[in-house]
Order: sequence, then C-alpha cells, then structure tokens
Amino acid sequence: DESERGYEGDMSRVNVFVRVRPLKQQKSSKDKNGATERAVRLAGDKGVRIAVTKKSEKTFVYDRLFGEKDGQQRVYDVTGRPVIQDVLKGYNGCIMAYGQTGAGKTHSLLNMANSSSSQSGQPGGGEAGQPGLVPRIVTDLYIAMAADFMGMFTVSVAMCQIYNEQIDDLLKPKNTNLRLVMSSEEKEKSWVVEGLSWYKCKTPEYLLSVISNGRKRLIYAETEMNKHSSRSHAVLMIKVQRHNRSDVMRKEQMDKEARENASDDDDSDSDDGAGA
Repeated sequence: DESERGYEGDMSRVNVFVRVRPLKQQKSSKDKNGATERAVRLAGDKGVRIAVTKKSEKTFVYDRLFGEKDGQQRVYDVTGRPVIQDVLKGYNGCIMAYGQTGAGKTHSLLNMANSSSSQSGQPGGGEAGQPGLVPRIVTDLYIAMAADFMGMFTVSVAMCQIYNEQIDDLLKPKNTNLRLVMSSEEKEKSWVVEGLSWYKCKTPEYLLSVISNGRKRLIYAETEMNKHSSRSHAVLMIKVQRHNRSDVMRKEQMDKEARENASDDDDSDSDDGAGA
C-alpha cells in the first residue's frame, strides 16, 4: 500500500503535487442531466484535466495527485514523511503550499485539529481529527529523535510573515521590518532573516504551542471565498541539530574536570594566602 511506504519518486529534485479539494456546496452547479459540473477532473494519479471551455479540456501532468477522498494521512505519507527522513540525514527540506484563497492550503499544512477553535470561527483552529502536515511532521520528528540512541538533538523554531514586501517576526511582535542578509558562516553561505528570533523546543507539545502563538499574529482578512484568509506569506522554519552522544558526554566530562581543577587551584591559592 503506497500510503504506508510513501512516495517512491525522485526526492532529489523539486516535486510538484496537486491536491483537489471537495466542491463547496454553495459553489457547485448542475448540468442539464443533473450531474455536478466540474472544472477540474483527475486523469489517473498524475494528470489533471482543466476545462478550458465547456467543450474542451487541457491535461497537465504532475508528480502525484490527491483527490477529494485522499485524507490528511495519505498526503503526509507521500509529501511530508520523505522530507523528515532527509532532514534527519542532514539535508535541508522545504514544503511550500501554493494556491488561491480558499483552496485548502492552511488545512493541508497547518491544521492543528483543534475543534474548539474551529467551532468558534477563529483562524488558527482546525477540523477535529484532521491534523495537517506540520503537526504530523513535528510528531514524527520527535519520535525519530527519541529512537536515535547515539544522537542528541537540538530543535529550534522561527516564524515570520511577508506582507507588503515587509518581513515581520511572528514570535516576537516588536521585531518588524527585518532584512534579508547573507549569512556570515564560511561553511554554508545562505540568505537569512537578520534579527529573527529562534526558540529552542524540547518537546513536540511546546513546539506546536509556539507555532500556534505565531499563527495568531498572522494578518487575516475576510474575502469573498474565505472568511478567515491570511493576507500574508507565512514562513515556518524548524532547525534540527544532531550531535553524537559520546562527543557531548566527553565534552561535558572535560568541562566538569576543568571546573574541578579550577576549584582546586582556588583552594590552594587560599591556603597559601592563609599561611603567608
């Protein structure tokens, strides 16, 4: 079953997946035979047929498609799980959701399955029992780290939003109008957000709570297609650092011995002073 073994495509390149959401009841229309008219139809597990006119269609081919019946778990198994596996091997991973307002980006990525928030109509909640990619990634990440007995991990998180060409820190509200700069690290040159705050997270629960707090500061506005639509581009970054347990313990032992030696030296200095 592919949902259990994941996606077996070429994950060394950018993969493009398409998810087709169910029709909204108020937006659906019927043809003369009473069948629901659809502008998008699936053609196998890789093709999408788009209605250009009422009589013609155009087919586009992607790496993989998800239809209306494909749930959150299946989407994660194919798109999210391979990224986690690569990150734990030391590679960078990125998942980007692109689509128009109301297409289901937030549901697919950030849904926290918080039924109370969803029922209250507040942004940042979720549909009960349907966590998106991010909470599933976080859960699997900590499970994998706990199973690595030879490694010790540090997990940090940062969140920012880009709105009207301005970068703002979502975890520290006073951090606004930040700049993109080239990192000063010689080993790996890359663009970073200068002054962006990072929070270390020892547990998945704390990491998810930090993300939830950041989402509350997103700029939302009501649109014709979505009552709670984010008007900014949100970027969530999770940094995972692995250290060999033996190296960490050896360094801690060296630090302890150094402190003990410093203490011994202080004591001997005191004795000499007292006897002078």
